[in-house]
Amino acid sequence: MAIAAWNVPTCCAWVVLALWRMTQYGVGNFMVIFVTGLLASVITGMALSSRRNYVRRAAGEVTG
Repeated sequence: MAIAAWNVPTCCAWVVLALWRMTQYGVGNFMVIFVTGLLASVITGMALSSRRNYVRRAAGEVTG
């Protein structure tokens, strides 16, 4: 829950603000920050989805 509460809003703000700055100062100036924000978003998504798969697999082993 802490990963979702902290990382999801942070990653969203990171990507949105990088896009906003890219419109103001040019794509090249903030491309690295934008790509890094996307990478952080993907890693957060992987962490959140692995927890769901772990819970689903553990429940299946107990009942199955």
